[in-house]
Amino acid sequence: MTIQHAGVLMIMKSTEREGRCLFQKALIRVVKFRLLIARTEHKKSDVLSACRLKTREILEI
Repeated sequence: MTIQHAGVLMIMKSTEREGRCLFQKALIRVVKFRLLIARTEHKKSDVLSACRLKTREILEI
């Protein structure tokens, strides 16, 4: 393995880590959002539809 290959691998690993971090942050946001809705509204269907919309928004970003 040359120095160039090692550099490329390091870059790939760091972007993979960053991607995983961003995804985890997004999931945390979804969970917090779900809790917020669950606290403010009691209708299950409303909560679920709002969660689905929010999840879709986050996944599209």
